[in-house]
Amino acid sequence: MTYELLPTQRALLVWQTPLRPAEAGGGRDCLVRDHHAVGELVRKRSGRVSFRYFDDLDAARAQGFRGYPGLRLGRKANEKVGFDLLRRRLPPAERTDFGETLQKFDLPADLDRSDRLTLLAYTGARYNDSFSICETFDGFDKPFRFLFDLANVKRDGTYDVCAKLTPGDALTFKREPDNPHDPNAVKVVLEANEKEKAGYVSHLQAEAVGRWLDEGEITASAFKFTKRSVYPRLYVNVNVSPCIAAP
Repeated sequence: MTYELLPTQRALLVWQTPLRPAEAGGGRDCLVRDHHAVGELVRKRSGRVSFRYFDDLDAARAQGFRGYPGLRLGRKANEKVGFDLLRRRLPPAERTDFGETLQKFDLPADLDRSDRLTLLAYTGARYNDSFSICETFDGFDKPFRFLFDLANVKRDGTYDVCAKLTPGDALTFKREPDNPHDPNAVKVVLEANEKEKAGYVSHLQAEAVGRWLDEGEITASAFKFTKRSVYPRLYVNVNVSPCIAAP
């Protein structure tokens, strides 16, 4: 089966609250932050990409959200200029070192570099600020591959699990319906020992992943672990068959 890189049709603008100490049980020196989807980028039939803030931003604003720099809340022009501003979160595709950006996220060197929406969503477009871009998988209805960036990799012993992984180690995605924070939660565990947890799928993507677990098939393996002391990240290569055809 061939797993493709599918073009992004819709992605979320995500704002992160400042880091704060975790609740009891999070582990020594563990810092956490909340993630809020505050807007969306949508590819139109014409190929143009539009941007809008969501109407309900009360929860994010209560924690300090004031809008993306240059995209003032309530401004009508955001729809037209939002994508042009957000696409700058990635370096210009013409740069000689852009291939290193692709390699960092396990993307092929011959990827269409003009498709900035897909590049934003597949890389997360993180910068030195509180924003990122999140793939929604809208329209992903055939086998594809994706690089997931796991959440909570420094809680409940997950850091130690991640630190001993080597690239290619097999991982398993499993629903966690009794999770007290999110009934759609999907945890990632070692295939060799399911008691060892490596982290969680972002809550913004967990519902889609859960649907694939119910209706399709997912295989996963470790790609790399950034062992930063404050906010480490585990990247996981995943092949997804959204739906397994009935015999």
